[in-house]
Amino acid sequence: MTNNRVLVLGVILSEKENHADAIMEKISACSDWQVELKWHAVGTGIVKNSEHVISRSNDKEEKFKLINRILDGCDLMSYEYVVVCDDDIEIPDNFLDSYLRVAVKRHYSLSQPARSHSSYTDHHFVSQLQGVESRETRFVEIGPIFCIHKSAYPFLLPFDQRAPMGWGLDFHWPVILAKNNLSMGIIDEVAIEHSLRKPVAYYSYQETQSRMQSFLGHVEQLSPSEAFSAIKIYSKGDNGMATWRTGNKQP
Repeated sequence: MTNNRVLVLGVILSEKENHADAIMEKISACSDWQVELKWHAVGTGIVKNSEHVISRSNDKEEKFKLINRILDGCDLMSYEYVVVCDDDIEIPDNFLDSYLRVAVKRHYSLSQPARSHSSYTDHHFVSQLQGVESRETRFVEIGPIFCIHKSAYPFLLPFDQRAPMGWGLDFHWPVILAKNNLSMGIIDEVAIEHSLRKPVAYYSYQETQSRMQSFLGHVEQLSPSEAFSAIKIYSKGDNGMATWRTGNKQP
């Protein structure tokens, strides 16, 4: 690791119920990393930690258009990691220290925390596995939070605007990373809760689904059956691997 800087980006729906202030406070309390938060707020609602809000808008725009706009003004290679985070998750104390400790140890260029079992979940594959530290996988979901190491910036950033809400990127990403000998994984040891707002509550499912299908029609991708598999599973509490290997499907 060449530096300890982390950039945490997010979009706040300030007029909707959110956990943005709690997320910012917990991430800012990180002790092992120098964290910079840059968030965009949609709407005129109050954000207590307003020093981390670098831009605002009143009109809805697609998430990854807003994130790309923030990235455009950043010296990306000065950060070891970029974390993209929604405003409606709950993270545990010491989240970033604990999470990145595993991401560094396992050399994940792209990763996400597992989802708690009480969370909204589109893909059960990302749900937390008990007794597991992390899984090297072929799938990392585009939300509500994921983490990119600088080794993957040239291949993943800026985000492809053909998928402005991100749908479909998570089936294209594993192809890109595999071609560049980079690994990805899910960190089960540090799970997050995603239960505040029901997904797809504030944008059109049909429109976003249509854009995803159009995007996937133009790029290489994995099928869900190919993506939802673990390459290696690391048991919790030691450096050993559990018995699952390439091709084993997780629920």
